[in-house]
Amino acid sequence: MSYLFFRFVSLPSAHSVSFSSVDDGDNDLEGMAKAIEQAKAETSKPSIIRLRTTIGFGSKDQGTHGVHGNPLKADDTVEIKKKFGFNPEEFFVVPDETKKVYGDIAKKGAEAEDKWNKLFSEYESKYPDEAKDIKRRVDGKLPEGWEKALPTFTPTDDAVASRKLSEVLLAKLSTVIPELVSGSADLTPSNLVSLFISFSVLLLLTSFFFPSTDPMEERCRLPT
Repeated sequence: MSYLFFRFVSLPSAHSVSFSSVDDGDNDLEGMAKAIEQAKAETSKPSIIRLRTTIGFGSKDQGTHGVHGNPLKADDTVEIKKKFGFNPEEFFVVPDETKKVYGDIAKKGAEAEDKWNKLFSEYESKYPDEAKDIKRRVDGKLPEGWEKALPTFTPTDDAVASRKLSEVLLAKLSTVIPELVSGSADLTPSNLVSLFISFSVLLLLTSFFFPSTDPMEERCRLPT
């Protein structure tokens, strides 16, 4: 999926999206705010913001793989806090102003959720079967009888690499779990996690990125 996303943002003009880029994601806060506001103002199509940043920005090991999977050393942590105006002696502290910002966001989120729930009720009255399946997915439940698609193995079977068994399993489940999506970009030849996208997901993605006025496609789109 990351490969597809890379190809997608590499050719933004060929897609029905609003595209913007912030080249200095380490320092250009004004540019980021502007890009976000532009995206929020665009209501006729999806928006993508490409942000270029330095991994581990602020650390003495910034820009290296060393800050990706390893914890920062104590002295490095102290210097980073000083650099960005935090008290190096405090740990796990959330400033009151930050709490207020997120508290306000929670209120807006609750209002948006209430609005969406009402909209979904209208959708449910028009398309009860589709709404029922959406609820199942939201609840984290699997389709009834999905386990029947699972392959069977016996102790006498020939030895097979676990990554190959994973590929077989995903291929089987992709036929009975509509919301299943898998993929691993350039690692596919190694781990065999091929790109499996069910037809329903493909319809949803298509209607999202390439909107249509065809009423027959309305039931394929989630309420927005």
